[in-house]
Amino acid sequence: MGWPVVIAANGRGIPVTESPNGTPYEISTNGYGTPVVFVDQGGLPVSSVLPVWAAGASQAWDFTASRYYNSAATPTDTHAGTIYADDVAGAWSAFAPDVLVRTTRGVQTGPTRTNGIRNNSMQGAVVGSPGALPTNWTVASANVARQVVGVGTDAETGLPYIDLRFSGTPSATAMGNIQAEGATNAALQNQTWAHSSYVSLVGGSLSGLASLTLRIAQYNSTPSYIAEIKDGGGATIATDLAGVTGVPTRYALTGIANQASVAYVLPYIQFGYTVGVPVDFTLRIAAPQLELGAFASPPIITSGSAVTVTGNRPVIAGIAAPTTEAGLAVINLRGSADTNVLWSRNDGTAGEWIGLIRDGANLDFRVIDGGVTVADLSLGTLPVGRFGLAYTVGAGYARAEIVGGATVAPAAPATFPTVTQWAAGDGYSAARDAYLNIERMAQAYGVVANDATFATWLARAASALAA
Repeated sequence: MGWPVVIAANGRGIPVTESPNGTPYEISTNGYGTPVVFVDQGGLPVSSVLPVWAAGASQAWDFTASRYYNSAATPTDTHAGTIYADDVAGAWSAFAPDVLVRTTRGVQTGPTRTNGIRNNSMQGAVVGSPGALPTNWTVASANVARQVVGVGTDAETGLPYIDLRFSGTPSATAMGNIQAEGATNAALQNQTWAHSSYVSLVGGSLSGLASLTLRIAQYNSTPSYIAEIKDGGGATIATDLAGVTGVPTRYALTGIANQASVAYVLPYIQFGYTVGVPVDFTLRIAAPQLELGAFASPPIITSGSAVTVTGNRPVIAGIAAPTTEAGLAVINLRGSADTNVLWSRNDGTAGEWIGLIRDGANLDFRVIDGGVTVADLSLGTLPVGRFGLAYTVGAGYARAEIVGGATVAPAAPATFPTVTQWAAGDGYSAARDAYLNIERMAQAYGVVANDATFATWLARAASALAA
């Protein structure tokens, strides 16, 4: 890696004024006089120079760079099927069963989901005028000509796409519909569904269009159209695509199938045009997805039938049970259902853990010992996207805060649970209904659990978030 190897065994953080990349670093130890060492995925020494955010840590992990302190404590993952994960550049990679899902965004955890769009890899599509649509796809665009002008793998996202051009001067005011799937996905009243798709404008302009939206329709058992998807208040909702550009962007719509007679849901993109107003635009549609759930999960690629991917959860096992602990985590929350544990230290059961859990619209930090909640701290409104967590826990003291969030008064749990592993999620159940990345994490064991220790780790969490 070209980094200097510096050994320190004094138990203190020693500033390094000239680091390999110009950012401040500290040398530290694990608190017991043993030099800290980062390792790469192959277990080879990389450097004994810790970043500032990991100073004083017993163990630290920079998942974005696959650089870990303590080679014996590296993450494992168990999942069936191929899981896709994106990097910071927006490119998606496929991860085979039981392979750790990690990119430059960190390690990823996601839910079990089924993509009900049976052919989002564009099988059967043929370029031409008009060309052939992918199998199972239909397009209704009366008064406007439709052409398939491109099919392939998008260079930026790595996902399969089709380019559809629509042009002409409409002889009537109407709506055009692009349906990647028919009314084939069975639905029940009050289920929540998510439709997502990459959409970009790769030719022409949206000038002349009256509207462009991502939608979900409700159908009865005939099947016949009965209504659009709704929000919690019963209002019709759609995702506006009027701002689409040449940059591939994943758009999503989540709503409730609220009709008593609903039997199916149908995903589609709709565009509106006006009589006498010419249009000429080409949309690139990549990896469309329809799934039962409260948020869009990572893309699931299909080639003729619906595909189910089981949820995955990175775990680091074999961590000696401490009696007190302080630490930090940088998390990128991309979707979650209520009451889901997002990050936890646990013993592999529901009876012993400390961690983050979604509680309605809020985020809580809880300490569970012997199956009893001994501390429950509200950290405020559930964050969206990246945030930093700092915590300090011991018998008689528990405190946690989100970087830049509200000040949280400490609780006084009577006991400290037995925690021997870490998990992105709860670490013990099959229920995994959250989609997130863990970027960085550090833990210090045997600390003095008080406000001074917590303040130190809150500052380190801020450094980790900014790294």
